[in-house]
Amino acid sequence: MSSKNDVPDRDRSERRVELFRPRVRVLGLSLAALVDSAVPRIPLFSSPAAAPLAFDGAPRNDRWKVIGPGGGGSIYLPTTSPHNTNDMLAHCDMLGAYISHDGGTSWRMFNLRGRVRFDLFDPVDPNVIYVSTIGLWRSTNRGKTWQLVYPDPSSVTGVVIGGDEAGERILTRDPSQGSISTLTVDPANSKILYAAFLENGTHTFATSKDWGATWQRGDELPAFEARSAHPYGGTPQRIFVDPASPPSDRTIYLIGTNSISIRQKGAWHQFNPAPGVVSFNEFTGYTGGFPAGGGKPIFYITSRQGAFVSNDGGESWRGVTLPGIESRVRFQGIAASFFHPEVCYVSYDNGRRHQPQPAFGFAKTTDAGRTWTIPWNQSQQDHLH
Repeated sequence: MSSKNDVPDRDRSERRVELFRPRVRVLGLSLAALVDSAVPRIPLFSSPAAAPLAFDGAPRNDRWKVIGPGGGGSIYLPTTSPHNTNDMLAHCDMLGAYISHDGGTSWRMFNLRGRVRFDLFDPVDPNVIYVSTIGLWRSTNRGKTWQLVYPDPSSVTGVVIGGDEAGERILTRDPSQGSISTLTVDPANSKILYAAFLENGTHTFATSKDWGATWQRGDELPAFEARSAHPYGGTPQRIFVDPASPPSDRTIYLIGTNSISIRQKGAWHQFNPAPGVVSFNEFTGYTGGFPAGGGKPIFYITSRQGAFVSNDGGESWRGVTLPGIESRVRFQGIAASFFHPEVCYVSYDNGRRHQPQPAFGFAKTTDAGRTWTIPWNQSQQDHLH
């Protein structure tokens, strides 16, 4: 016998699906936006009858608007375009990726089917942006739409969802293609890409001269541990291309596991690590660039042993000492301009709790790390929290 509270199975399915609509709209997305048109739409149910999606006539309770990045988790790797400081990217560890075209006043959320590992503005073409999630994506219209670059879209056979967080993975006809750990664009030619690939526990360096359609892989890379890219923002690996080197034989610097390697005249050479940096987990941050007047790049790194500066592309290092900070501090975020690396900022913190002299602030250098000043320290502004 059925009661008046019984609801047909079809109605229950529709109502269950409908309950999720307000949550999706809170994040500033429509259901259609969750599946990018560049990736084949894979049915999530075996048949249409398994999950009815008829919403006609259903009540609407999603009167929300996005007022800033969010959606849960922490915000990672804010990145600014070298062409226009109003164009910015950021992402969080809960799948959200965000783009702003007005210097951060407003943001738009987009979804590329996974956590962002790294993002990159093309140094030549201001309209081109790269983002890596479960694949490498490219936008040619400043983030309005995205196309899959790697793996080759023509080789994609589907997408599978698994794990306790329902993570997605692209399936291809050739499952041994590997993944891209880091990427950069040639400073004079947008069609030339350089990347580090991870396949079967081995990192190799690769070059594409046709905008990522095909790749020429070289030898195994030095200073890379056999591990996949970390899902919360990527491993501390980055490629720097010397803009003054010959276009046909670029000098390339690679920030690796615990040191910096250089490819010069087709051969790789690994420099010694910074003092005390002996393992992957101790290498916590990096930045750098090439001086406007030419010469070797300036690199800065942070680690559990402190912060260090190299003025010769990683061949030698010296420690960072902050004026007036007597207690041992942990160096956190660090950032320098690629075109003016003599200027660098680094944040620090001594834990503050149970410390007689709490230290929390940021330091600045304008002479490539030779001297540092403290523009702000919380102990000087006790009213700030």
